[in-house]
Amino acid sequence: MDILIKSLDQALETERLYVNPLKAIDAAAAFESLQNDDLYKWISMAKPRSVESLAVDWSSVESMLSSDGKEI
Repeated sequence: MDILIKSLDQALETERLYVNPLKAIDAAAAFESLQNDDLYKWISMAKPRSVESLAVDWSSVESMLSSDGKEI
């Protein structure tokens, strides 16, 4: 399973699009933009309270496992 998880931790790139896996280290750069109330008309996540809380949330996403560790 470790090999599969590592294979998912890669950017997806096409001629017109670059998608990088979400990582806790990106929280500081994204936090200010995520404070715009208009965003929450379109996305279902709650507005982060702090950079630290956002990093904690994103670190769980970064692990790429379900909370019980059984699913990717």
